[in-house]
Amino acid sequence: MKFNNYNPTHDGYLPVRVLQHNIINEFEKVVCVFTKASASAIANEGLNKNIDYIVNKDAQNGYKVAPPCVYVKSKTIKIQETFLAYLWGISYCLYTFANEIISKEGNVCPEKNNEINRVFKYSCSLINKYSEWDKTMIPNPEEYEEEFRGDIEKVNEIFLMAFNFILCHEFSHVECGHCNTNGDISDEQKKEFEINADKRAIELLTSGQNTPSVSYGISVAIISQVFFGAKLYQKIHPDVDVRIFNAFTQLELNDNDQSWLIACIGMALWSDKYSMDLFWCEGKSFKDLFEMITRSLD
Repeated sequence: MKFNNYNPTHDGYLPVRVLQHNIINEFEKVVCVFTKASASAIANEGLNKNIDYIVNKDAQNGYKVAPPCVYVKSKTIKIQETFLAYLWGISYCLYTFANEIISKEGNVCPEKNNEINRVFKYSCSLINKYSEWDKTMIPNPEEYEEEFRGDIEKVNEIFLMAFNFILCHEFSHVECGHCNTNGDISDEQKKEFEINADKRAIELLTSGQNTPSVSYGISVAIISQVFFGAKLYQKIHPDVDVRIFNAFTQLELNDNDQSWLIACIGMALWSDKYSMDLFWCEGKSFKDLFEMITRSLD
């Protein structure tokens, strides 16, 4: 049996469009938990309660990935369909790789490895240039066989949580007054804003739930940013490894939580993409392994 989840209410050009309503529903669930905070941000900080959802009508002109952001003047959160496709693909790669390692004791079968590589290559290609999603060759949330339903639905869950974290992060910028500075702040202050937005986003996301998919989603959301360039160092954002450590410390994850493994896999894919040499050695825990990897990059 083959599933096709598309219906005419789904706006967009890429298969991730079938999750458009889910994105809004999941964010509304979170917003319900912090209703007073959202009402305050709208009333006192000027947050636009509407979200600007951009589909790629000009996709053939090379409309590439742009991560969600807040328009400073209108204080409107912007979502781009191409970024959603990118994030779903990265979610698929990290979840599938981690699942293979856990279930098969570190052995990823060649067929599954090839599939992960196809999804990863396509997802990263969107960073530079829009292209169509080949639903016959690349796993996707719109069309799939019954045998893949469990994995696709799990990836959807992690993707939605990852994007929810990103939305909460952008909301936090407005709530915390970060959009009221007129840009007249130092790079260090901008980094501090990002750290505060991460912290507040985690508070919001975990205030009504604290399931494994929350930490998996946060791990995917943060590590997905590393593939945009060959350097971990960021001028106005905290380095990705710092964000991971801060987030997992706040979440009080144990050292062998699979969220650490997802972060490790992300670093491995990043090192392959940019031909980086990472120091790998068996560690006592997934956290220990992540520390070892990132220490070699200092």
